[in-house]
Amino acid sequence: MRDEICYYCGEKSSTKEHIPPECFFPKGRKVELFTVPACEKHNNAKSKDDEYVKVLLTTSADLMLRKDLSYVIDKSERALERSPAFKATVLDDPEPALVIFPCGTSIPSTSHKIDISRLLNFFNSFARGLFYHHEEKVWKGSVEVALHFLLRPDAEEEDQLMNDELLEHYDRANSHGLNKNVFYYNFVTVFDDAPPSKILMYILCVCLFDKFKVSLILAPGPDLY
Repeated sequence: MRDEICYYCGEKSSTKEHIPPECFFPKGRKVELFTVPACEKHNNAKSKDDEYVKVLLTTSADLMLRKDLSYVIDKSERALERSPAFKATVLDDPEPALVIFPCGTSIPSTSHKIDISRLLNFFNSFARGLFYHHEEKVWKGSVEVALHFLLRPDAEEEDQLMNDELLEHYDRANSHGLNKNVFYYNFVTVFDDAPPSKILMYILCVCLFDKFKVSLILAPGPDLY
């Protein structure tokens, strides 16, 4: 039975993993919050990364005026105040910065060092959970993560082109997810044009809080067809 194995490793499951984590959703807005079966290891091991990513995103300047997310933002701010150690982790290496609004007004703020490894671990599990939800089987290959919201304006031309190509797959109007202000995604299957047709890759186009876009690329190896 599908629900007897962990979405990540395929071992016997004993609990459920929310995709995305339940803490990302405002109170009373947890529509279509689905779960996948998980073992204790792959449910508990990422809980700290879940909280780190949620707080990192919801306390960013990009969401500071989002009243629809006030419940989640307030919880994130309280989490920082409760734990000085966690606050130091999230707000690591602060530097002066400016927040510039569309109207041209700016206010002083700070920027912080981001723990990329925790973001990659979080989205690696996220991709495997979404794949399991759609295909009802464990993804056994690797996962490449493209963090579009962190691409620098002075990135190499090749990186810019790749970024733009991946963003073309996003289609909010026809995406999965009833709470698109919190989470939506497109599940894209890319086939080889040459016969016999084979799956070249899956691209999971994820958007969190209607702002932070991340492409998750799952490319099968020869032994996965």
